[in-house]
Amino acid sequence: MGHTQKYALLRQVLARRQTFFEDMRALTRYMVFESWHHLMDFMIKGLKLESKFESEFALKLRPKLDTS
Repeated sequence: MGHTQKYALLRQVLARRQTFFEDMRALTRYMVFESWHHLMDFMIKGLKLESKFESEFALKLRPKLDTS
């Protein structure tokens, strides 16, 4: 699970870029995160997006069958 995919999922749910950064600012004002990775994991868990991320990630990893 890469940072890029997590960021993309959060941006999809928090459609406005401004909303994404406002939420980050609010969280980091009161909490300390070990890394960017931990902050995004916390946001994904808080928004209950784990299953959505895992299903989208699994679809990208699924091998494509050549039916030709």
